[in-house]
Amino acid sequence: MKHIGLYLMLSGVALVVMDVLTLGNALVFEQQSSQVHIAATAVLVFAIVIFFTGMIKSIRGVRSSEEFKIKKESIEQEVVEGKRCTTTEKVIRIIIALLLCVRIVAVSVLMPFLGIFISIPYILLALYLFFGRRRHIVFDFLLMLPAIYFYFFINGNFFQYYALTELSVIPHFGDQTSLFLGLLFGILSAGGKFLFMMMASWLLIGDFLVKIKNQTFYRFRGLINFSTFLFLAILLLCIPFLYQPQVHFGEDTSGGTGGDGVSHFAMNNTSTHMLFDQNTNQYVFTATLKNNTGETGPIIRIVIDGKDVEISPNNKGITIENGTIENGIISVPSEQIGTLKISSKKPFYCVTLLEKDFKYGTCFLR
Repeated sequence: MKHIGLYLMLSGVALVVMDVLTLGNALVFEQQSSQVHIAATAVLVFAIVIFFTGMIKSIRGVRSSEEFKIKKESIEQEVVEGKRCTTTEKVIRIIIALLLCVRIVAVSVLMPFLGIFISIPYILLALYLFFGRRRHIVFDFLLMLPAIYFYFFINGNFFQYYALTELSVIPHFGDQTSLFLGLLFGILSAGGKFLFMMMASWLLIGDFLVKIKNQTFYRFRGLINFSTFLFLAILLLCIPFLYQPQVHFGEDTSGGTGGDGVSHFAMNNTSTHMLFDQNTNQYVFTATLKNNTGETGPIIRIVIDGKDVEISPNNKGITIENGTIENGIISVPSEQIGTLKISSKKPFYCVTLLEKDFKYGTCFLR
């Protein structure tokens, strides 16, 4: 019979339903003997065997059908012609799509609603990798546009990631949970940009490789695809080591405020500024410390490029207008605006001002 597999599956489902309504029902509500329990279990096992037997026969029937053979030959021909992905390519696509899903879920949990919104490009890429089996050179080319933007240009881009990680570190600040969450978010952010750039590049290169009409290439196509993927991964991970930090003059390019303690100063990206004073040949960082509270605002620690700076009247590289430097503390009176200046003949990039448990971070990487 042509549809015997389907009939067996339906019979298995019907047996389960009858078993539940008869023996199973009696077992639950009338507390029958163990013989009824054994009979109900046996019928259930028999129904499961019938169902899976029918499923196997249906699958075998489909695979042996002429329609399936024609479709399979068509797919195999499309793989040979380069119109469709090989098995190696499909495996790589699914693995990267799963990694992107991990990034999407994690960012969405850490940043509810906003995380989903900023993850839209990653969601689209993950869906394309999961369900796309054909090559689309135009779409793959369009993927390169956001990939290049994420990797090279957006704030905290992957090209600057290693330098930014090294220069913005604050030794011995925050509890382990905060440090872990900050590290996790940084890895997710940079990892997403890296995966996006790598997959966009790999897909586009693959589109051009299949245009090569060479028998040797087609014979080792899976190996060549994997080798290309591995080469791109290593290349994109190593490129940032060539990055040479340069100072961005004007307002800071990245940073932020945060912590568990009290905040005395109203600061944002327009409150800090970097310039090069040609009269003194020094780099000058300026921070506007606007104290809107009813008590004196203290800065007890300054970290520049991961290293603590001495806060002392003897340190000529630090000056404060409308405030004082005393006993290792910079103080700005209540309802006043202090202007902090830090100068150095050598370039510096990331400056963090700290109260006891609150920080104001700024970076001037270009």
